[in-house]
Amino acid sequence: MAGSYGRLGILAHDRGDYDEAARQYQRSLDISERIGDQAGMAGSYGRLGILAHDRGDYDEAARQYQRSLDISERIGDQAKTATSYGRLGILEKERGGSIAAAVTWHVKALAIRLHLGVPEAMINLRHLAAYCLEIGAGSFTSILTQAADDTDLVQTITSLLDQLDETDGKDSMTGGLPEVMTHYP
Repeated sequence: MAGSYGRLGILAHDRGDYDEAARQYQRSLDISERIGDQAGMAGSYGRLGILAHDRGDYDEAARQYQRSLDISERIGDQAKTATSYGRLGILEKERGGSIAAAVTWHVKALAIRLHLGVPEAMINLRHLAAYCLEIGAGSFTSILTQAADDTDLVQTITSLLDQLDETDGKDSMTGGLPEVMTHYP
């Protein structure tokens, strides 16, 4: 039942009916809390975060994304953890935070997604590529090195970004993965 309310919330959200979306997401969360469904709670908090983000309430979005992240990490759901990291990175940049913090969130998400071998890694790569263009390769490399704190990961990300440049924008946000993007250790 919680899943049904969540899907009804998504439909309302997509229609732009944010009040109805909030009601449905809250119903989904209430049921998940009542039955102790941690994964469902994480998903509901994530959706509430997206809703707050879309409304421009960045502080509330950050709180909800963090709640989702905390649960996802606790239950070991790597995919949802990576999603929360990525959302926090996007939010950081949109609310006028530092590019270094946004890069750090996206690197965390990308490392997990590379390990899992999922196409959503392209989302994080695209954001990282945009940051690199915005601040220049030298500054970006310095931030990346600090954010990754792992030479192999820095080299992997740099190689992926180079391959992404070579595709000349021919792939979508989640498709057309560079060949080297199989599984990061």
